[in-house]
Amino acid sequence: MINMRATLLLLFLLCSPCTLNAFSGNDVLKAGENITGTTSFLASASKKFILGFFSPQSRPNDSYLGIWYNTSQFPGSQLTLVWVANRNRPVGSNNNGVFQIAQDGNLVVTDSSGETYWSSELGNSSSTNMTVKLMDSGNLMLLQYDQTGKTTTMY
Repeated sequence: MINMRATLLLLFLLCSPCTLNAFSGNDVLKAGENITGTTSFLASASKKFILGFFSPQSRPNDSYLGIWYNTSQFPGSQLTLVWVANRNRPVGSNNNGVFQIAQDGNLVVTDSSGETYWSSELGNSSSTNMTVKLMDSGNLMLLQYDQTGKTTTMY
């Protein structure tokens, strides 16, 4: 179960008319940007999938990065957790979780002090021109663009 605080925040973000317009294009995370704690999220273009941090009711002091599927026609009303990045190593209650593209080009979940809890472990490359996109299929893609505009899927 997703904790009540995260659920209420998701409902507010997805249902509020003034927030929905600003939130609607937020399916991309660029190098240098991050998702932190339970206050920021990515949503696929159709809002069918949402990526963010949560704490299960059974472990309220642990924080995980997950992707939820919205199973209802009403945004945010019925969310099903479909993927968890750091399921084997939660971020503890003393630190906020941070999801970002690391300088070595990997997707990472760290805490506020920089300790890594999960990594995509793709090997080293540059984070320059990298973008994370949450697709309408629920896939989380790491894309790299070259100078010509050609896109390479890294993850």
